[in-house]
Amino acid sequence: ILGDELTQRVDRLVEMGLMGLEAFYSGFSDRLISEVAGQADRCGLYMTAGSDYHGTNKLVQLGSTNLSDAAEAPEAFARFVERVLPDEKGE
Repeated sequence: ILGDELTQRVDRLVEMGLMGLEAFYSGFSDRLISEVAGQADRCGLYMTAGSDYHGTNKLVQLGSTNLSDAAEAPEAFARFVERVLPDEKGE
């Protein structure tokens, strides 16, 4: 799903309360990563990364997300991480 169809689906989900999109996934092409990240930026959504690793029966390595370096992570990914991880004070 790319282009206008992706835009329409994301817009519909945002209306339903969507807060983020998984933009980085080991099975995504560079084009799909770019499109999903663009949709997240356009809608002000969080971005997440996942390996979809569920055990030894997978061909993907644990933590393999197609995000080459955390330092290259988009601002929306950093906002998500900051939101879900407790701060140093434990709050």
